[in-house]
Amino acid sequence: MEDLMKELRNLKDFTQKCLTEIKYDIHGIFSSISSIEHKLNSVENRVVELENEQQILRDDIVEQNIRVDSLFSTIESVENKIEKAEQYSRRENLIFYGISESHSESPQAPKAKLLNMLKTVLPHTN
Repeated sequence: MEDLMKELRNLKDFTQKCLTEIKYDIHGIFSSISSIEHKLNSVENRVVELENEQQILRDDIVEQNIRVDSLFSTIESVENKIEKAEQYSRRENLIFYGISESHSESPQAPKAKLLNMLKTVLPHTN
């Protein structure tokens, strides 16, 4: 009977040792879970920050696109006004074919050439 009691004590000691190890392992698992939860919360917070920054950037892009469209519209309007102004400035100009005009000569030179040509071609009457 004494052997049986000794065996039971050994079994009890072994069981307590195993329970102590299990408790230690469980404590380690809980520590790991707590650390993982902390890291996960950090990651979630960072994701939220990045999503907010992304939305801000998207809003900025939309605003820039609206501004670019407005500028293109303004450019087109200005180009049309320039074209109208150029057309208006040429309304009284005449083109005479066969009379050369160079940038190096004075603005009066083509006029003088035209008058000489007209004097030659048209008869002079008094």
